[in-house]
Amino acid sequence: MTRIKELSPELANMIAAGEVVERPSSVVKELVENSIDAKASVIKVDLIDSGLRKITVTDNGFGMEPSEIPLALKRHATSKISSVEDLFRIVSLGFRGEALPSIASVSQMTITSKTKKTDGYYYRYRAGIKTEEGLTAFPEGTKVEVENLFFNTPARYKHLGNSYAELANILDYLYKSALSHPEIAFLCTNNGKTLFQTTGNSDIIEIIASSFGPDSAKAMLSFKGQNNLYRIWGLSSSPGVFRSNRNGINIVLNKRVIRNLSISYAITDAYQTLLPIGKYPITVLYIEADPSLVDVNVHPAKLEVRFTDERELKTLITAVLKETLFQARLPKFNSEESPVEKPLDKSTEPIMKTAPLENTEANTEDEPLNLWDQFFGVSE
Repeated sequence: MTRIKELSPELANMIAAGEVVERPSSVVKELVENSIDAKASVIKVDLIDSGLRKITVTDNGFGMEPSEIPLALKRHATSKISSVEDLFRIVSLGFRGEALPSIASVSQMTITSKTKKTDGYYYRYRAGIKTEEGLTAFPEGTKVEVENLFFNTPARYKHLGNSYAELANILDYLYKSALSHPEIAFLCTNNGKTLFQTTGNSDIIEIIASSFGPDSAKAMLSFKGQNNLYRIWGLSSSPGVFRSNRNGINIVLNKRVIRNLSISYAITDAYQTLLPIGKYPITVLYIEADPSLVDVNVHPAKLEVRFTDERELKTLITAVLKETLFQARLPKFNSEESPVEKPLDKSTEPIMKTAPLENTEANTEDEPLNLWDQFFGVSE
């Protein structure tokens, strides 16, 4: 008879990786969230072959001391919560302490970091096992390099999508991150070519234009409202601009992008006869609530949440949007005079329009703008 025994840390991390790390975009999500929690104002994502070969995330956050780097590779080691009470008032994006060890267990990872008070230091891991460490020149912040994802789990690698699909998932995540943190400058390159860039100037319209084009961005209507529990604000498109799916609807709760079909329905309910059947608006909805009113510890990816009084929130959203559309004096949809659906900018690859920084020359295909150089005056 097989006896019960404790799993080795390596095996436990690989099992956890099955929930946390599904594809390259999962890695980008976890690393970018760490950068955001580290108070970075610039986050750079460099991909090789859409992240299938290598993912590098570099930030200018507060960094880690040399002794903290190996601790970050231990499961359930985190700086973001320390008590049960903290779990019910979560304000950071990450809090479980599972991401880095899970990613490291199925890849070759190098972490380089520096704080204001310590020198730059790096650790190199293979399948979660340390292989090298040492001092290195590096500006304040952190760089995490993930190579050969799923090299030791070929069945997982085999089921990854093609490079186009993986790249599209990463760009979609970065677009959502820019919406939830418009004060952060994001830059993404693939094989050295700039694909997505924001300025960090908190201009939501500019971010929407980067994904859906300037015409759609110009058609956005602003709204805001509140009740005793929730405060909402954001932008939603006029009925002349719509999509064939709900992908244009983005919900941000306390600076965290979430998925909630019920709230998505509350948004579309406001449009009712204003849109053709099967068409949906472009909406960026920001929700602000006391952290104790929401539970984000529901889904491994922390995308789904539970609200204390979801019905009251839905009523508020629909009412505010209806009033906004009414104030705009928008006509009802007439099937004989169908508005034209604004298509996404077509391209041979999922490249989002870049927004050049002020007082800099627009980036070219051969010489992509290097935000890292601009902010730190050093080259990687």
